[in-house]
Amino acid sequence: MPVASGAQPLPPASSGMSSSAMIMLLPVALLAVLLITSWRTNRKERAKRAELMAGLSTHDKVQTSGGIIGTIAELREDEVVLRVDESSNTRIRFSRGAIVSVLDKGRRGGGNGGGGGAASQTEGKPNGAGTKAGV
Repeated sequence: MPVASGAQPLPPASSGMSSSAMIMLLPVALLAVLLITSWRTNRKERAKRAELMAGLSTHDKVQTSGGIIGTIAELREDEVVLRVDESSNTRIRFSRGAIVSVLDKGRRGGGNGGGGGAASQTEGKPNGAGTKAGV
């Protein structure tokens, strides 16, 4: 029998993956990398948030998720009482979860064992806070 003029013999079977299989696995590999990266980022954010909540103490100046800035007057298990006006001694209760950042650590004496004052006072402040530029 004659062989068709355009037919070519099949190449020998190789032990490696074919290119079509590699192309099909590429999206799966990319998805796996994205999931791992997302998981690690979330874990770091949770740890940072837990550290923030554990470090809260009275007389800390904090900001809530609603943008209210106040000084912690009382700490309860699941609530924080903020003093938002010194002259009228106005206080507002918030859930602990509403606190998003510590603007200034309290300077008054407390029962937390001391230490950690100067190093953590700039935490939460943007770079160059308190300086005048272009004067």
